[in-house]
Amino acid sequence: MDPLIHDLKRIRRRLLLVRAAEAGLEGAVAAGVFAIFLTALRVFLPHSLPLLATHPGWPATLVPLGFAAMALWRLMRGVTLREAAIEADRAANLKERLSTAYEVLLKAKQGVRSLNSLRLLTPSGLLDDRLVAQAREAASAIEAAHLPIARSFNRRLRNLLAAVVLVLAGGFVPSVGGPLLPPGASERAAARIQEVAGSKAIAPAIRNAVETALVQLQAPAASKGDAQEATAAVYAAIQKAAQDRQAAGRVLAKIASPDIQKMIRAAQGGSAGTASAAAESLAGKVGAEPGAGGMPLEDRERLADALSGAAIEAKKAALLPLAAGLDRAAGAVKRPDAAAAGEAMQGLAAAMTEALGQPGAGGVPALVSAVRDIRRELGLPDLPPGDLPGEVAPAGTVGVVPPVVGETPAAHPETGTVGTGAAAPSIPADVKPEDRDVVRRYFGG
Repeated sequence: MDPLIHDLKRIRRRLLLVRAAEAGLEGAVAAGVFAIFLTALRVFLPHSLPLLATHPGWPATLVPLGFAAMALWRLMRGVTLREAAIEADRAANLKERLSTAYEVLLKAKQGVRSLNSLRLLTPSGLLDDRLVAQAREAASAIEAAHLPIARSFNRRLRNLLAAVVLVLAGGFVPSVGGPLLPPGASERAAARIQEVAGSKAIAPAIRNAVETALVQLQAPAASKGDAQEATAAVYAAIQKAAQDRQAAGRVLAKIASPDIQKMIRAAQGGSAGTASAAAESLAGKVGAEPGAGGMPLEDRERLADALSGAAIEAKKAALLPLAAGLDRAAGAVKRPDAAAAGEAMQGLAAAMTEALGQPGAGGVPALVSAVRDIRRELGLPDLPPGDLPGEVAPAGTVGVVPPVVGETPAAHPETGTVGTGAAAPSIPADVKPEDRDVVRRYFGG
């Protein structure tokens, strides 16, 4: 092997390592920029990333991976002897001596000219021999380890350092919506809520909150923030329903009519059939003329005034369906009409049942227990009733309708227990002891 070729191979090995390091730095900088982008997505839009990519430490691993990938690619690409000669000429300021001598040797090897042939002692041959000899001497004097062949190490190192600092700092920034839930956790939570809420009838407002919670929990890559918001919304809807129920009880407690009281107690017990029967009985009294067995005029006027006043109070409390039912009932009482009275009173009974329906018979305690269990399983902080927006009135402040004088208190339609007026709602036996306090705080039990 020609000494010049031997020295150029030595320089080529050094050049290949330097170029691989430079390529690795480029790959690390590009990976750092991409890692910064991933960090921004993890913080602000975690739903757009798969679960693995939302780990705070994942972006930092991209930097060494980018370095290794680009360095390996550059090593596989290699460096030619011509490139090594050109770089050595430039770095050692040899004015293209090595590259020109290498071209001469390459042509000689290809049979164009033989420098070892004594028969070709032409001026050109003498010049080529002299050029190659000088190149051999210059190449042997070059120390490849100290040859300045790097192009932009400093600039790339500064860029890489800045990218690494940003990526490591971004790892400490939590996601806006919280970390994503483990695979299957949100689906199990949604199935639990759907099972409890679908097994028994619940108030429309609570059902709307449950449906919204199901959408959030069943969304791809649901986060803890989604679960926090969804379950808290169900809690708030339950509390709002309890507040509306208490407000409806206070509004209706001011109506002193025995027939209305029967409807109220039936509605509070969750018995739509009993409330409907009481409404039918009252409709028979107000639908006929006073002289034909109907309600006396004075009683009719008092009842109409009481219903109208209760409708005004219901509107103030934002109990619009109940207010509409009271308004229609007041109008039917003022104008004797059997058909209109029957329709109005049945509508009032339905509105009362919806506004005062017994929570214990509607699956609300089971829903409260399920939501609290889900929050514990997902590692979310528990939400006691006092932490929800708008404190629920303490137990015993719900509007209670007193029993009619001489009337035997009716048994609860489902439990068979006897109570007076708006007795404390029965709590099913399957509700956990720690959740019974929640139900009592909500519903005044």
